This record gives sequence, structure tokens and C-alpha cells, in this order.
Amino acid sequence: MEQHYQKLNRSTLKDLLAVQRQVTSKKLKNTLIAELMESDCASNSSLGGSEDSDFQCE
Repeated sequence: MEQHYQKLNRSTLKDLLAVQRQVTSKKLKNTLIAELMESDCASNSSLGGSEDSDFQCE
């Protein structure tokens, strides 16, 4: 999943986190990606998750 986010520019990543009401100012791209992946893992596990998803949460 991280590879999908790597293709996006920093402003797009900030917009995605802003929709989730997370503070994004002055964060590095890798930090933004990590927060988005964490959010994806949380939402995936709350929906029951699937073993054949594109990524695995730790």
C-alpha cells in the first residue's frame, strides 16, 4: 500500500489526511504516508479485514 501513496505528491497526501481531520502542517511525506497507512489499517480491521488485501497491518 505504501507504494500507492509514494506516487502521490505531498499536497495530495496532506489533503487526504485533512479529510480525516488530522493536523498535517510541516510534516514530511514519509510521515504523511505512515499516518495514512495507519488509518487504512484501522479502518480495514474495523471492517473485519480480509486476508487478500493489498497490504498487511502490523
